[in-house]
Amino acid sequence: LEELDLSGTSVFGEPIGGGLGGVQVPAAFLTVPGRFAKLRRLDLGASFFSPMCSSQLAAFATALGVEGAPSLQEFIIPDMPWGLQGTAEGVIALATALSSGHLSQLKCLKMPSRSEMTGEAFASLGRSLATGQVSRLQTLDIGMHRGDAEEGVRALASAIRGGCLSLLVSFSLKFVSSDSMTINGNAMAALGVALGCGGCLSLQEIDLDWGEREL
Repeated sequence: LEELDLSGTSVFGEPIGGGLGGVQVPAAFLTVPGRFAKLRRLDLGASFFSPMCSSQLAAFATALGVEGAPSLQEFIIPDMPWGLQGTAEGVIALATALSSGHLSQLKCLKMPSRSEMTGEAFASLGRSLATGQVSRLQTLDIGMHRGDAEEGVRALASAIRGGCLSLLVSFSLKFVSSDSMTINGNAMAALGVALGCGGCLSLQEIDLDWGEREL
């Protein structure tokens, strides 16, 4: 199996066999170590009515971190509706997987809208990208909804400045403005400087969206 596309399904929320007595599909069932050695594309973009919760993302990420899909090149993570306040465990588990070295073939990572993307989770993700273990990334799409983004932005800037994301062609980073979201303008300036220093010479598309609060 080289491609697994679960987009548009209800696999993360619908019980097997129907009825209240069914059992939900465990996320890690699809990516146990070594099962999909040739898997190149994994799209977990489930339907809006069946979102992937934090623990399910954590299960997938943990499996990927122990060689569940060592050939993976494209990983698409479904949105988590704003109304569902997940915990940071899923994104942190993903960051650990990215740092493990078992996803070194990854070229595309899309996670544009996870309400669990807190400041802690974003910082962890940024630091994982700065390890250089996923230096083949060409597409990076990240969104954040709540928390303090400064540490994560600075970690991203460090990754770019250090050449850890030198093959990026498309980069999207969006912060949804809300009362629980804070962004430091100096951190964004540091990111801009990093992008302007030649750390991403292959970059063709960039989409940055943020709002700064007036002091």
